Amino acid sequence: MRIPVYKSQAQRTSEAPGARITARMSAQPFVQAELAKGGVLTAASQAVGEYANTRYKMLVETKKNEAIFSAKEALMGLSSELEKSTDIGNVFDGEMKYERGVRSVYEQLRSAVGKNKYALQDFDSSFKQMEIPIKFRLREVIDLKIEKRRQAAIKARQDQQVSLLSNPYLDITSDELAMEQAGLEAMHQQAVKNGGVNPNLLANAGQKVLSDALKNLIPAYAGNDISRAIGLSSVLNQIDMVRNGKLDKTQMSGISGVPAHVLNMLMAVPAEEAYAVVQDTIQMASTFFTAQEKIDDEREEEIGKSNTKAFNLVVSLNSTDTVSEATLMQVLDPIDMKTLYDNFGAGFGSLSGSEAQVVLYEGLKRQMWASPAQQEAMENAMSVSDATPIFRPAGKGSEFVHSELYGQAEAGMLTIGFLNANKSLLDAGQYNALRTKMSNEADEGLAVGSKLLSLHFRYNAEMAIGRDDRLAQASKTAFEQADFSLRDEFSRREAEGDPMTLAEIRQFAMKKRDEFDVIYREELRSEYLSFLEGTNLAGFTPDINDPFGSVDAWYNSLNAEGQTRSANPYFVFKSALRSRFANQGLFD
Repeated sequence: MRIPVYKSQAQRTSEAPGARITARMSAQPFVQAELAKGGVLTAASQAVGEYANTRYKMLVETKKNEAIFSAKEALMGLSSELEKSTDIGNVFDGEMKYERGVRSVYEQLRSAVGKNKYALQDFDSSFKQMEIPIKFRLREVIDLKIEKRRQAAIKARQDQQVSLLSNPYLDITSDELAMEQAGLEAMHQQAVKNGGVNPNLLANAGQKVLSDALKNLIPAYAGNDISRAIGLSSVLNQIDMVRNGKLDKTQMSGISGVPAHVLNMLMAVPAEEAYAVVQDTIQMASTFFTAQEKIDDEREEEIGKSNTKAFNLVVSLNSTDTVSEATLMQVLDPIDMKTLYDNFGAGFGSLSGSEAQVVLYEGLKRQMWASPAQQEAMENAMSVSDATPIFRPAGKGSEFVHSELYGQAEAGMLTIGFLNANKSLLDAGQYNALRTKMSNEADEGLAVGSKLLSLHFRYNAEMAIGRDDRLAQASKTAFEQADFSLRDEFSRREAEGDPMTLAEIRQFAMKKRDEFDVIYREELRSEYLSFLEGTNLAGFTPDINDPFGSVDAWYNSLNAEGQTRSANPYFVFKSALRSRFANQGLFD
């Protein structure tokens, strides 16, 4: 182990211990230190002062910005509110709502800025900059609304005049009519004078009011009366003669039933306009008359069907049968049902066969519907002795016979004679069901017969109505006469209680087709010859017995250039010939 060695650091000195201290410490560092502390406090005080000043400026700026923001919001809200206002006359005029609103916003929000003059100056400047575009935008909106209301007021006045003059029975003289128009014209002139209105648009506004009123007035007077409409056409001719000096107004005839206002309006508008309106009204009245006639015909047809069913019930019932209330409601009209309820009470349920016969007979007699033969048949049926039953008891009818007869009825081949021949094998329910089936199938058979006629005559209602095409008119005439004959025969047979079978309907339709075919054929041939004469194929002479062969021969005789030039007319001719006249028996 190694032993450490130490060396002494002590030195000898001649100074005795406890010597006096003659050195003094300098106070300058302490002074400087204290002065430095004072500088820090001064700097801190200055910093505090500067921050307080900055904070004041920030507060002033914030209040100013908030006031400017609120002012813009308030001005925009004021503008939006006034845009929606209907009191547009007091926005920039009259009550000066906009100016008063702006002043209120300005004073209220300027006071929120404070008293700093620089902030107030900035607010004033910003407020003016914001308010100017808002004001001009609002002024544009208000001016546009004023213009629209002005135009709407003019139009409303015109519409009011049109509505007033559209009444055919208006109690107004020609002088009063002229005064009404003069007032309207004065309003138009005032609008043009004040500006903002195109004078060209209002130049003929008064005449347009009369024209529009006439378009309402004439249909209102004669739109559903063809006689009135046609009568107005005659009145117009006389008015034209009065205008040309060929007739004195006092000599006009056929006007006693025409309202004075209608005459005044026809005279107040140009002749061509009055003529056009009257012609349109005649067309309208014709359409209405046709529709009303069709409705009446359909109603008469339905009444006829109901009465036929009632007749069939009378002649087929006996005293042992019962007829339900529902069945009677299907065949009796409202007047007879009311009488029935008065006599038997509401909800009577059913009547006996004899009671039902009396009710049905009286109803048909009241309508004067039954022919003498039918009336005699009903009276004979009602006088049959109760001891002589016509049908088998209910539920005892032959199902085999009923099934066989039903099949014939469904095919439209069952005759009333064959049905009556088997009457004693059926019960009343089976018999009545077969009669109803025969009636329904007869209606379907009638539709088949009408369809056969329409196909034969190439009848097209839309083509025929309102056109001058002779072929269309001939087709319409031939079809209508043949179809009317078929329906007349059908109604006669049904009224007699002997509805036509499908075979009888077809046979009768073919008979009438041949009978009236001459009308259609004559016009068809005339149309065919006119078509051949009107061809524009140069150098082509058609053969009326072989038009296709003759036109092919003509085309093949042309050279290549001629065929190229004539190809389109050639094919058009053949196409029209084939579509209109082929398979009509006019040529081979």
